[in-house]
Amino acid sequence: MPHLKSIFNCFRAQGHREPDPTTAASSRARQHAGASLPASETLVPRRNPAEDGEAFRRQAALPPLADPAASSSAAGSMPSPPGSLASTGRGPTEGEALRRWSAAGSSLTLMRDLDAEVRGNGGVDLSFNWYRAEELLSGELHGHLLASVMADARSLSMQTGLAPADAAEVMRRAVCDGTVAAEDPIQFRNLLKFALYGVREKLTAEAELGEVMRRHPAFRDFPVQEAWRFCMDHDRWHEPGGADGLRFDNEAGYMGAMLRGLKQVLEDDLNHKGRVPTAAEFEELHDTAVAGVFTRHFPQGLKGDGPVTAAVVDALTAPRANYQQATIEAEEILRRRLPDQLSHFETGFRGVQGAHYELKPGWNLSKDGLAELQHAERNFKGWARMLTPGSGYARLASQWAEQSPLQWVCDFKTSTECKALADKVLRSHAKAMRGERSDDGKLRRIAETCRTLEQAHFFNDGNARTVGFLLLNRLLLGAGMSPALMSNPNQFDGFSVGELVQSIRQGQEKFARYAGALQS
Repeated sequence: MPHLKSIFNCFRAQGHREPDPTTAASSRARQHAGASLPASETLVPRRNPAEDGEAFRRQAALPPLADPAASSSAAGSMPSPPGSLASTGRGPTEGEALRRWSAAGSSLTLMRDLDAEVRGNGGVDLSFNWYRAEELLSGELHGHLLASVMADARSLSMQTGLAPADAAEVMRRAVCDGTVAAEDPIQFRNLLKFALYGVREKLTAEAELGEVMRRHPAFRDFPVQEAWRFCMDHDRWHEPGGADGLRFDNEAGYMGAMLRGLKQVLEDDLNHKGRVPTAAEFEELHDTAVAGVFTRHFPQGLKGDGPVTAAVVDALTAPRANYQQATIEAEEILRRRLPDQLSHFETGFRGVQGAHYELKPGWNLSKDGLAELQHAERNFKGWARMLTPGSGYARLASQWAEQSPLQWVCDFKTSTECKALADKVLRSHAKAMRGERSDDGKLRRIAETCRTLEQAHFFNDGNARTVGFLLLNRLLLGAGMSPALMSNPNQFDGFSVGELVQSIRQGQEKFARYAGALQS
């Protein structure tokens, strides 16, 4: 099986605003118009997305996008089932395309090769080889699977004329009703449904975001197909699945939710120009960024034995206007609460719960950041503290090169306490920004506020993505500054304010280079 072996060979062990933003973005774009992007990051130049958006897609070898006007504009809404297969039946072209996918689709070929390898080594199912299971569910093999599913959805879209998001949904339902992959192991069918769910959510959100981007002066020349770059760590851009913005969809629905979060950022900026968000709006932004996102799967959540049947996964991955309805329907089938590995992320401020995260030197903790974190620990007295894992205190090395990982631990707080502190931080930020006149001063305030909100860890999960990708850009746009393509939102865990300002500036320059490439 040379195809699969070539994939395995690449495995690596893994542990886990000047007053007008248009002026700011375009002036920086002109300044960097001659700057070149790495080959893997180069965008196809275009001048007017309304006139030559399809030319851009043809040059990028992508199918046409769904008409944004035909998509629901409500955040969290799903595409209408394309023609309702139950009532209309599959047309000859659609049926033939599904047969081709079933026989030789790249996603099904990859999964069948893996199944053959597992069985060839004496295994019965995916749980036989935990390393392969981890790679398929979270590692680079999962990125390959998602890239393959996206390619298959685009292929079916071009063959049938369906919008890509609708093509992904047709494929998911074909797996659910046994038209495709009926003879394949149930854990692979269930995993394929989650992969198609993630692809459908991303493509649907992309279409919704496109309309808002065309109205926003800082984003109107930026192709929506590249908007995923605002929502993913830069070191993952070039990994399998990265070029489609799906590398983090081992939490199925990640990119779809993040693109809807970015849409909310732009809409809020258009509707409330210059106003700092309230604590309630901050909470709403987080909830949008995790709505419909599943926690990471484990083999026992996909095998289909016991109470977790294929019907449960069918219900969980179906299009929904309200994601909680999927959970309700699945739990009615189960007759009990969903297991954790098939649950959605929690929304709202954490309530009567603590939180903690690891501080890894060089990744989300710097030498200067550690010094400032010690000062922040005093400001967070009664709220958070720094520890060495397995110890009741923090062991600080005399030499930075010898510093071992630390842990930032947030105490149990009610949702009311979380909201009150978030409100205090954001009000303080709004007051401070009114007194700032220089861009340097504004950037420092923004960096400090985002770091404080991240370190307070107001939510059970999704803090870094909400603060470091979305809220940051809301604050930058509100201050009349250019948006930023942040390389690593986890730097807000434990980097210094000065280092964060430098990272934000680099992110703004990267955005300007992209805008320059598009305008040249």
